[in-house]
Amino acid sequence: MNLASTRPSTRCSAPGTAPASRLLVDHNTVLYPGQELPTTANAPAYSLRDLYVGDDTAVILQDSGPMRAFKDWCAQQSRVPVPCTTATFTEYSRHLMARGLKVSTIKNYMSQIRTAMPPGRRPDTSLYLRLLKNYRKDNERALRVRRAFPLTLPYLIPMMEKAEADGRPAGWRDAAMFAFGYRYLGRSVEDANLEIEDLTFTAGGIFVWLPEDKTHD
Repeated sequence: MNLASTRPSTRCSAPGTAPASRLLVDHNTVLYPGQELPTTANAPAYSLRDLYVGDDTAVILQDSGPMRAFKDWCAQQSRVPVPCTTATFTEYSRHLMARGLKVSTIKNYMSQIRTAMPPGRRPDTSLYLRLLKNYRKDNERALRVRRAFPLTLPYLIPMMEKAEADGRPAGWRDAAMFAFGYRYLGRSVEDANLEIEDLTFTAGGIFVWLPEDKTHD
């Protein structure tokens, strides 16, 4: 098809007539065989209902925990919260650091605040990330990670006994999974995704073929 021949005329439509449709094609357009070229005539006709979100959705998007705290801080500092400037965004990150929050918490809060800004009006993060880099160096407690309590044999054996107590196949399965998981040291999702075909039983133990893990698909 000759694309040039399908281009609409650039002349203005006569008064009282519908405007000529325009092609909606750019370098990202992908068409399937037999599909017509998209034009403005094919565009959906949106109504006000298509543009508004509900009250509950608006509360979640605009007044989530981090965003609500950011707006309160901006009110105290006589700053505009939405859309905020890069200076305001950076200064608020320093405010969170002064509170001694964990690095992961600060990153989560700042990401939510930036995402809440209108598209095209989001602040630059380079200065905030420079502050965060220094904060990492100067505050080792901010890097602490809360880890789950390790499962040791004094806890594992009673769990296996409890699972086997009712004599049901599901209990035997659970007890076997407890023992397997304790020795295998895999993530719970990795254990749950294994099939019997992934296991090779030998006299010296079990060889496990892991189809995918957290870092390798």
